Amino acid sequence: MKKNLTRIAALLLVFAMIFAFAACKDNDTDTETTTAAAGEVEGTEAKGDDTAEGTEAVSGDATDVSAEDSTAAEETETDASGNAVEPEAAAKPATKADIIKYYNDATAKAFNSKVGFKKYRITGNEKMDSNAIVEKFKDVIYKFMGIGAANAYSETVVKGKWDADTKHHYLRTSTLGAGDVTNATCTESGSNYVITMNIAPGTTHATKGTIKNNAPLDKCGICVGDEDKSYYDHKRASVIYDAISEMFGSAIVDESYKNAVVTATIDAATGNLVKLVVKFDIAVTTQKTMGTISATGTSTVTYSDFKY
Repeated sequence: MKKNLTRIAALLLVFAMIFAFAACKDNDTDTETTTAAAGEVEGTEAKGDDTAEGTEAVSGDATDVSAEDSTAAEETETDASGNAVEPEAAAKPATKADIIKYYNDATAKAFNSKVGFKKYRITGNEKMDSNAIVEKFKDVIYKFMGIGAANAYSETVVKGKWDADTKHHYLRTSTLGAGDVTNATCTESGSNYVITMNIAPGTTHATKGTIKNNAPLDKCGICVGDEDKSYYDHKRASVIYDAISEMFGSAIVDESYKNAVVTATIDAATGNLVKLVVKFDIAVTTQKTMGTISATGTSTVTYSDFKY
C-alpha cells in the first residue's frame, strides 16, 4: 500500500512538472508573439519616420527650388557684368506742356540734389559799334558786358558742395511756362530724351532807380541776378548798370536777346540731366556822357558731367 502511494505521488509530481513546463512554453510563445508584434509596430513607426523624413526632404527641395527661382528673378535685374539694369524709361513727353514739365522736373531734381557738374560759358561773335573815344575802352566795356573770349567763365561744382551764397547756385530750378516757350520738341537718342525748346525773346532796362525785366530766358534754370556778378549767365541791363554805375551813374542800359534755345539731354530712365546747353544772341546799348555804345554777341552756356 505504501509503495502504491509513493508511485501515485511520483506520477502526480511528474504530471505537475509536465503541466508547469507546458505553461512555461505557452508564456514563452506569448512573449515572442508580443515581442514580434511590438517589433512590427516599431518597424511601422520607423517606416513612418522615413516617410516623414522623405516628406521633409521633398519639402526642402521645393523650398530650394523656390529660392533658386527667386534668385533667378533677382538676377534678371543685373546684366552679364553684374551691373544693375536701369529702370524702365518713362513715357516720352509729347505735348509742349508735357515737355516743359519734364524739363522743369529734371532741373528741380538736379537743384534739390545739389548735383556736381562742369559749367562753361562764353559770349563770342562779338561786335561793337561806338565812337572813336569809346573804342579805346573796348576791352573794359566787353568785360562789363561779359563779352569776348577773355571773359569766358568756367566752374567745376562738386556734388553737395554748393556755395552758401544763394546768388551763387550756378544752376536754378526752371519755372518755364507755356507762354515762355514758342516751340518744344522731344526726340530719343539711345537711352536719353533730347528736349529742344525755343524761348520767347525778351528785353531788360536799367538806369538809376529803375529796373525792368521781361526775360522768359531767365526762368530756364541758368544763373541770373541783378548784381554785378561774373557767374550770371544772362547779364541783364541791371547787371551791366551795376558794373558801370560808380563811373557812369547817369547811364541808361538797354539789353535784349533773341534766338534763345534750350537743349537738354535727360536720362529717360532716371530723369537726370546728362547735358544742358542754353544759347542766345544778346544785344546791349549803353547811353552815357561819352556817347552811345552798342555791342552784340552770342552766349553759349554749357552744363556737363552731371554727378547725382
